[in-house]
Amino acid sequence: MPADVFPLSSGDDEQLRRIRVEAEYLANQTEIDRSYLLPNRAEEIGVSEKVLKSAVIAMLRERAERAAAERLEQDREYRRQQEQRVAEQREMDHRRKEEARERDRAKQAEERERRRLAKEAAREKRRVEKQAEHAKQEAERVAFRKSKERAKGLANISQLPVARHEHELKRLAARLGEDAAVLRQEFEEFIGVGGGELSTEKTEPWPDPVNPAEPLQECSAKICKHVVIQEHQLMAAVLWVAHTWLYDHHVPTHSPILAATSAEADSGKSTLVVVVGRMAPRFSLNIEITGPTLYRTVDATKPTVGLDEADDLFHRRSDLRHIVNAGWTRVTCRGSRPTRRNAPGGA
Repeated sequence: MPADVFPLSSGDDEQLRRIRVEAEYLANQTEIDRSYLLPNRAEEIGVSEKVLKSAVIAMLRERAERAAAERLEQDREYRRQQEQRVAEQREMDHRRKEEARERDRAKQAEERERRRLAKEAAREKRRVEKQAEHAKQEAERVAFRKSKERAKGLANISQLPVARHEHELKRLAARLGEDAAVLRQEFEEFIGVGGGELSTEKTEPWPDPVNPAEPLQECSAKICKHVVIQEHQLMAAVLWVAHTWLYDHHVPTHSPILAATSAEADSGKSTLVVVVGRMAPRFSLNIEITGPTLYRTVDATKPTVGLDEADDLFHRRSDLRHIVNAGWTRVTCRGSRPTRRNAPGGA
C-alpha cells in the first residue's frame, strides 16, 4: 500500500473513528469543496492534512472498488440473465419446433391412416363390386342356360303328341326348378304362334287392304319374344316368313334356304326354326326324315319344311342333302320332268 494512503482498517480507536467519519464526509463532497474543507476538518480532529487526505483517498478508492465490484456483479448478473433468457428462448424455440414436428407427425400419421382407410374402402368396394358382378354374370349365365334349356324343352315338347305335353311339362318344370303352371302358360304362348299340327286348309286372304309394315312388325315381335337375335338376323327371318306366303301365288321364282347356325350348342336355333315355321304356311318340322319321305310330303302338301339338326342329318343322308340343295328354285329339272318345290328351311 502507498505510504500516503491512510489504512482505514488499521485501528478502531476514537481517533480512527473520527478520521473515518471525516473522510466519509469529505468523500461525499466535490473536489473543490473537499480541497477547501480538508484543512479545517483535519485541524478539528487533530490530524495532519496528509493523514486526512490519505483517508479520503482510501475511502474514494474503496468506494470505486466497491462500485467496480458492483458493476462487475451487475454485468455478470445481466449476462447471466441474458444467457438465461437466451436459453429460455432457445428452449422455447426447441419446444415449439418439437410441437410443430409432433403436429406434423400427427398430421402425417392421420393422412397415412386416412389413405389406408381409403385404400381399404376402395379395395372393399372393388371386392363387393366384383362379387356383385360375378354374381350378376353367374345369374345371367344360369338364366341364359335355363332359358336355352326351357326354349329347347318347349320346342321338343311341341313336337310330341298332345297327350304327353302335361307330363313332359311337369318334368321340365322340375328340372328347371320352376312353377309348372307358369311353364304351361309359356308353352301355350309358345305353341300359339302357329297353329299346332300341319294344316292343309287354304288360308283365306284378308278382304281389306293391309299395310305390310303391320304384319311384319307383329312377326318381328313374335320372334323377339322367344329368341334373342340380332337386328340383321331378325330382318332376314321376318322377310323369309313374308316371302313364304307369296310362294302359293307364284310370285317368287326362287326360295332361299333360311339356315340358323351358331358357334355354340344350345343357342336357340331349334326355337328359331319352330317360331319362324309356325308363322309360315303349312309348316312341317322334321327331325329324322328321309329323302323319299320328303319327296312325298312336298308333292302332297306343298309345306314349308323345317329340318332340325340339319347338318348332322345331311352328313348321314346325302340324298336328303341333294334334295334340299336342289329345292331352292320353283322349277328344278330332273331329266325332262320339271318338279315344283315349295320353300324348305332348316337349322
